[in-house]
Amino acid sequence: MNVHCAAGRRCTGYDRRAERAAVIDTGTLCPDCIRTGQRAATQLVADYRDLNQHLAPSIGQRLDGQPGRGSDAPIPIRTDVEALQRAIWWVTTTWAEILAAREQLSGLSKRVRDGWAVQWAFTILAPRIRRLAGLGDVELADYPLTDEDTAIRHRSVALVTVTGAQGVLDLTRLHERAHG
Repeated sequence: MNVHCAAGRRCTGYDRRAERAAVIDTGTLCPDCIRTGQRAATQLVADYRDLNQHLAPSIGQRLDGQPGRGSDAPIPIRTDVEALQRAIWWVTTTWAEILAAREQLSGLSKRVRDGWAVQWAFTILAPRIRRLAGLGDVELADYPLTDEDTAIRHRSVALVTVTGAQGVLDLTRLHERAHG
């Protein structure tokens, strides 16, 4: 029986004719998905930095030229860009901390700027994507890419079980969103 890549329809080696993901020998992701994850992990640092240029709303978004706008001041940043930066920070630092703990590497100091934290996460993740893909289930709280149907809600916290392979796919998806 053939075992297929865990990426499913999002597999880099997806066969459209047969409508199935690439066949794998070992692990959970095919070699193409691993390479794509490694490339995404190395580029997320630049993506995070480049998103800073898009935080300020464009001139057309600041003022619409209509009189009587009311007393509400416009939001000084684009919240969609800030949310994407926050998701990149959250996903990269979370998986890097998990890998650092499992491999007994030095962890991240909690008092650093988000950009520095993403840079630190890159140094942990980029050479270890294959190990990340091999991680089993990890229970995470408030994971930003959570499917609400699979999350267990406990008061204001959403608990979800995520595999390392899904973490690699999430890194790839965040890189794609940053370029979109």
